[in-house]
Amino acid sequence: MELRFFPLDFDYQLREGKPFVYLYGKLEDNTKICLIQEHQPYFYAQFHKTNYSQIERRLKDLIVEGKDGLAKITSWEIVEKELLGKRDEFFKIYVNYPKAVPLISKELSDWGLNCFERDIPFVHRYLRDKNILPFSLVEVKGEFIPEQKLSGQRMRIPVFLAEEIKPVSNETPHKFKILALDI
Repeated sequence: MELRFFPLDFDYQLREGKPFVYLYGKLEDNTKICLIQEHQPYFYAQFHKTNYSQIERRLKDLIVEGKDGLAKITSWEIVEKELLGKRDEFFKIYVNYPKAVPLISKELSDWGLNCFERDIPFVHRYLRDKNILPFSLVEVKGEFIPEQKLSGQRMRIPVFLAEEIKPVSNETPHKFKILALDI
């Protein structure tokens, strides 16, 4: 099923140990809706090719205890990125929940690795990765979730599980009724 949707507010929650981004907003007909999509938190770590295999072995076994549980690396890949005008290879390190990013990246920094993009809030990371602007129209493919499948959560609005999401235009919904400012 496809929907066109205006995201207005954002949050995340862990469901069954997986991080999900919650996008609250309105359909084109002004119906309120909550869209959820799983998204894996990550950051980058710079490494030197001379110690690649040693670091890779240590990454497999790395577990850090945090307030929200054990922080672990779920996977990693090598990507090429530009840093200060030079191309270099980095580990793109995926972790099991958003608050694990600072825990794992601090541990890697203690190993002598330079970590990047570790301070980007999880929801902001999601919006940047998906190229979503708040209040602008996005197109979503997925399905509605029955309330029983929300594992104990009660929602007052329909919930849509997104498989694919892409921006459509910068068109904004008309007639806002409430404005809130947080200073």
